[in-house]
Amino acid sequence: MQSTAALITQTANGSSIEKLADGQFRVCDHEQRCMLTSSLSCAEGVIRSMDQGYGFPYSSNVRRVSS
Repeated sequence: MQSTAALITQTANGSSIEKLADGQFRVCDHEQRCMLTSSLSCAEGVIRSMDQGYGFPYSSNVRRVSS
């Protein structure tokens, strides 16, 4: 049986990017929740967000509230 997806990368956290036969990219997190993207650069951004948590601007500029 011929595989329909080729593994591009898998991170230490268990996230992965696979290239599908139709040219799309499947990005899955460590719990195997997946989404499709049309470009590798978009897939890389998604996997980076999955592994590092929320991306800019949510994870930056955090300040303590003074009381």
